[in-house]
Amino acid sequence: MPEIIVLDVGHGNCTLLFAKQAGARKVTVIDVPPGDTLLTFLNRRNIRRIDEILISHFDRDHYGGLPTLLHQPNLHFGNLWYNPDSTKHNRAHFASFQKVLEAAEAEGRISAKGVLTRGYPSNLPFDDCEIEVLGPSAGSAVSGPGGRDARGKKLTSNTMSAVLRIVSAGQGELLLPGDLDQTGLENLLNRQPSLTAKALVFPHHGGRPADADPAIFARTLGTAVKPEVVIFSVRRGDLPRPEIVASLIETQPGVHIACTQLSKHCSDTTPDSHSHLHETVASGRGKGHCCAGTITYSISNGRQTWTPKLTEHSDFVRHNFSKALCQIGRRHSIG
Repeated sequence: MPEIIVLDVGHGNCTLLFAKQAGARKVTVIDVPPGDTLLTFLNRRNIRRIDEILISHFDRDHYGGLPTLLHQPNLHFGNLWYNPDSTKHNRAHFASFQKVLEAAEAEGRISAKGVLTRGYPSNLPFDDCEIEVLGPSAGSAVSGPGGRDARGKKLTSNTMSAVLRIVSAGQGELLLPGDLDQTGLENLLNRQPSLTAKALVFPHHGGRPADADPAIFARTLGTAVKPEVVIFSVRRGDLPRPEIVASLIETQPGVHIACTQLSKHCSDTTPDSHSHLHETVASGRGKGHCCAGTITYSISNGRQTWTPKLTEHSDFVRHNFSKALCQIGRRHSIG
């Protein structure tokens, strides 16, 4: 039974996939932000090996925790997949990361595989699911951040975000687009018009997609993915943007919106009780900042189980936040 966990890490992304491969349970981590949330989670689960690490792109809120992770003496690693980013090479933090990675590989503690592009690696197969790499295209990857795509559009680190989809029994379960921007989305849809998945971790934490119109971007992505659940991985701040949430609800009227932490757009204050949350580690728990918190998504015989339950999260929002972004404009809101 595959288990997907979207960790509440504040501003950043971190998703874990637990799935069997040749009968053994394997651990995949997608994006490693700064902070101690991932390490605390791994320790509480008594996890001592990460079989695959996939980094969507080299923004610090997606890779900045890697040096600390690789320094852990009690952890063992399999493969590391990523896209090179020459625009970051002169930055002190990235230079430090390079040294840590080189040392870890020289010691045989990890195998750095390199490029994540459409179809490569040719899916990461497990017994009961697989991870598809939908983008970027090989043509864009050849140029990389700082270069230009085949249409002459400038490529940034966000444009080059790896777009990953977890698939089970032929069905898209979760789409992870990193910080994909408008140019990246256009390039993706030119080659992959169907992005359908039951759940979507919205790119760039619900922030502005470069210089594109946020509402149009959300409408285009929502139409392509047709998600039942949209997750915003955010700290307690000004994200997601209200027009993005409104556009998603307009495009997919029944969609459940789940923010890991409570947006300030929804309430100036936080409630005293979070009885809907489960016991999994969450960055916002200590300060009472969680909304959905850390989200677990399990798949068994084609059926999905969400923790916290979507109905309980809906009740929590509806009873505490009359101006919540996910409630505006709904007569029968589910979240």
